[in-house]
Amino acid sequence: MPKSHKGDLSHYVGRIMREKYLSRRDVKLRSDGQITDSYVSGIVNGTATNLSIEKLKALARGLRVTERELLEVAYGLSDAYGAETENG
Repeated sequence: MPKSHKGDLSHYVGRIMREKYLSRRDVKLRSDGQITDSYVSGIVNGTATNLSIEKLKALARGLRVTERELLEVAYGLSDAYGAETENG
């Protein structure tokens, strides 16, 4: 994942978790344990590196968002994060 979009993903994941009242553990459980709560924390904090497609898909399942939406944010192909910050 390009480093320039890591902050967008971090903010996006944090926002979705706040909106849905999800803890890191909730995300882990919803992903069937395919992503750990500490890894979710690393993503939210912007310290996780080398995010694989598999981990991003697990994160999408954990957040209950579409894989496409999450991948678009992660790779800077969507303004899903930007649109929310402008209006919210």
